[in-house]
Order: sequence, then C-alpha cells, then structure tokens
Amino acid sequence: MNAGRDLFPSTVLMACATAWGLFWLPLRFVSENGFPGAWSTTLYFVISLVLLSPVMIVRRHELRAEGLGLWITGFFSGGAIALYVLAFLFTTVAKALLIFYVTPVWSTILGCLLLGERLSLTRLIAVLLGLAGLWAILGESTGIPLPQNLGDVMALTGGLLWAYAAVRLNRSTSHSLDWLSSFMAAALLISLICLTLNGQLLSPPALEDFTSWGFVALLGLAAASLPANFAILWATNKLSPGRVGLLMLLEVVVGITVAAFVTDEHYGTAEAMGTVLILAAALVDIFGPHPPSPTKQSQ
Repeated sequence: MNAGRDLFPSTVLMACATAWGLFWLPLRFVSENGFPGAWSTTLYFVISLVLLSPVMIVRRHELRAEGLGLWITGFFSGGAIALYVLAFLFTTVAKALLIFYVTPVWSTILGCLLLGERLSLTRLIAVLLGLAGLWAILGESTGIPLPQNLGDVMALTGGLLWAYAAVRLNRSTSHSLDWLSSFMAAALLISLICLTLNGQLLSPPALEDFTSWGFVALLGLAAASLPANFAILWATNKLSPGRVGLLMLLEVVVGITVAAFVTDEHYGTAEAMGTVLILAAALVDIFGPHPPSPTKQSQ
C-alpha cells in the first residue's frame, strides 16, 4: 500500500484507539453520578440506538433482507462489547483490557476449528504467549487461572463472544452499517439482561439524575463514541489487518497508562508480566507469517 494513502486512515485509527483506551473514565464518572452499574451501559446503548435510528430507518429494507445471520453476528459482537464495557465497572482497568485482549487466542482456535485455517508455528507461539499472560493475571493469588470477580468473568466472556463474532464477520458480506445497527441492538439487549440479573432493574435512577452532570456525560459519551465506531470501520477497510491490529493495541497501552496515574488500582508484577505476554502475543500474531485464509463465504 502507498504510505501517503495510509497516513490519514492510520491517524484516524490511532485517535479512535486512544479514545477507546480512555472510554472507562467517563463511564465510571457516569456510574458514580446517578447511573450505577448496568444502568450506565444500558442508557448508553439506548442513546446510541436513538442516534443511529435514522440510519436504521433508511436501511430498514436491507436490514430485513440480511436475514437471521446478521442478527446472530450482531448478538455475539454486541454482547461482547456490552460485557467488555461493563467489566470496567466491576474489575480493574488493566484486567478488563488485558483479559479481553486475549481474544486473538480464541479467534485463532475458532479459526482452525470453524474455518479450516492451519495453525502455523507463529500463531501457536502467539496462542501460548496469550495463554501465559492470562495465567499470570488470573492466577496471581491462587496459582489457578480463574476469574476472581464479576468483572473478570465479563471481560473473559466478552473476549470469547468477540472471537466467535470475528469468525462470523470474516465470512460475512453484510454492509458495515447494518452490522453496526444489529451490534448496538444486541448490546442493549445484553446490557438489559445484566441489569435484570443484577437486580438493578427495580431500582431505577431518580428523575433528578437525568438533569445531572452524570447524564450530560452519558450523552456526550454516546454522541462521541458512535462516530468513532464508524471511523474505526472506515479505517479498518482502508488498512491492512496487521496495521489495524497494531494500532488498536494503543487502546491497551493508553488505558493501562492512564489508570496507573489517575486510580489507586493494584498493578503489580503479575499484571506487568501479563501485559508484556499478551502484547507480545498480539505482536507475534500481527507480524508473523501466516498461511492464506480460506475464501470468504456469504451467510
């Protein structure tokens, strides 16, 4: 690819990845100012869907024509992001980011099982590095790599769901706008389920909370992140997968660095080791040679 032609989409993707690395900051502010736990994420996805509704109305025929396959993909991808966003409220920033970013391990395994991809030596090394990083983070206190709180479970489950969604997206011919619509609708559904299971549905925010700074921050968060999601889809289409993967790692680096300065969350040797191993796994997966992928199929 031409270096000059790549510069603008690369800059856009870097900005979006940086913004996603800071996403947890306003989210926690919202959660601490009138909209605790799953209320913050549920309302975030409600607002996002309202903002996206003109696109959904214009493309209603395409959405209907896509059939069940689009909504299954949306369910897994939207569910993944809903759980990922929620994880920031129930575990440390570092663990939410790192546990979710073990996704390439699961994607590689599912690609071999479902797409017939060959497990190259490069990807085997990446898988082992990723699993070692996960073990370091989750096995710190007991030596057994098990989630230690609800946020860990959410980040791990979200990563698994996203891995399967990525496999489906690899085979999909759906328009990105239609995928984003199904993605947001599914994210709202999963967030509502979490709200109900957590017992928060019967304790809604007070009316005055909707005139607070927390709600203003929620509106701003939804308004800013929706075009950022569009920008990520656009830039991803313009760049090589390797460059996309590399630039999106900024989310992890920015999130962990900022959390180290503005929170008192524990970040010790185990987390540092996990960070190195998981980032190394991603870099090996991005830069290592791979066998050609199977041809895309419509679904």
